[in-house]
Amino acid sequence: MHKPNIKDFKHLVTLMEEDSNGEVEAYQQYQNIYIRGDMNELMIRDHKPSGNLVIAQIELIHKEQKTRLEILKFLTNYGKENGYSKIIAESVYSPEYQKFFLENHFKEKENKLSCYEPLCYELSLVD
Repeated sequence: MHKPNIKDFKHLVTLMEEDSNGEVEAYQQYQNIYIRGDMNELMIRDHKPSGNLVIAQIELIHKEQKTRLEILKFLTNYGKENGYSKIIAESVYSPEYQKFFLENHFKEKENKLSCYEPLCYELSLVD
């Protein structure tokens, strides 16, 4: 089973610390990367065998676009450099995040049976 290395996600830890104005807890459990502060959270699930890098949870304190865009930019670069074919955002119930993903070239996932929750968005990393 492929496991990501949490050290590769140091930039995301820094972004989440800046968002929380303090320390966050960052750890890896199997193929999942968790970065959690008192009021923010980011969980990335690595599905490398299927080519997917999954944003399983994202909650930020500061709602400005900058932090979200930096997270997305990092994941896009990481995904392309490491051979992933898609980024999937799962369980996106917030209208704010639905709009954010659509504005950033994600498409609503049509085959919802392969997604864990009904509102999923995907971004192709291959041209």
